[in-house]
Order: sequence, then C-alpha cells, then structure tokens
Amino acid sequence: MADLKRNERTPATEAIITVAWVWEWFDNHPDAFGMDAKQLRSEMDAAQSEGQWLDPDVTISEIRKGDSIRPFVAFAAAIVCAASAIGNWEKGRVNEAWTYAMDGRYWAGCAMDAMSSNENGATFAKLGADARHAENRAMKQDVIEAYLRGNFQNKDEAATALAGKLVPMKWRTVRDWLKNVER
Repeated sequence: MADLKRNERTPATEAIITVAWVWEWFDNHPDAFGMDAKQLRSEMDAAQSEGQWLDPDVTISEIRKGDSIRPFVAFAAAIVCAASAIGNWEKGRVNEAWTYAMDGRYWAGCAMDAMSSNENGATFAKLGADARHAENRAMKQDVIEAYLRGNFQNKDEAATALAGKLVPMKWRTVRDWLKNVER
C-alpha cells in the first residue's frame, strides 16, 4: 500500500499505513514497552471496549513531558488519529479525514524518533566517536609498533623521530601515546 500513486492515496490509506508502521515498530521492539504489536492491539481493543479511547484531538501537553515526547502516548495518539481519519473518510468528511491522517503520521514519527533517540542514542554516539577517531587509533598503533620495532634510547627520542614523519602529529601527542607502552 505504501507504493500507491498520489491519485490513489486517501486519508484512509494513509491512516492504514500509519497503523502498519506502529504495529511493525512494536513487533521489532517488543521490549520497549513490555509488549509486542499483538499485545498492543489487545490493550487498545480493551480500552476501546471500555470507552477509554484517547480523544483524537489529544493535546500536545498530554504527549509531551517537558522537552521530550511520551512515546507510548504518541503511539496511541497515532492509532486514534488513524482511526478517526478512517471514520471521517467513511462519513465523507474529507478535510477532517486528511487532518487526522496527517496527525497520526506525525505522532507515529515523533514516537519512533523519541524511542530511537532514547534507546540508541548512546549506541549512535559511540559509533560516531569510533568512526571519528578510527584514523587516530590507527596512527597510534603505527607509532607503538614503530617504537617497539625501533632502536630508540627512550620514548622521548622515539617521539622526536616519529612525530611529523611517520604520523602527522605533534611530539606531545606521540609521546603521550607511548606513555604506557612497555618493551
């Protein structure tokens, strides 16, 4: 359905795509809220049968907590907005249907972003740092290997011989790299 042409898309198809995104996200992250998509469906069905559905016009203050998004509430708002989009579409209220469809897409995106930031932020930061420092780590290894293979009187002499020649680093940096190296 995601590959529909523009003239084939409706608020209902957009809402269904949003719901599919949410279900897929829950299936791929079953530990995020202690439930998978099947359990989420069950929870939402129970809430609907008890008349506890969120208002589709849920306020931003209910979804945001300070500067952050409350992801579970945003996911729920996405589902409720999607359901409202389909309901309005079936009643011929095209404008309302489109606004609910887009609100659902928005809240699903906010929730997914908030969750990926929370659960993967440290991982992404570490990967970024590893990539950023990979060249320096390789140069440090080259310096250590040259020192261990070389015939230097001491680490100061090695730093003088290797800095700016073997690696494009200053003497102090090369010397620091050799500080804890034992022959």
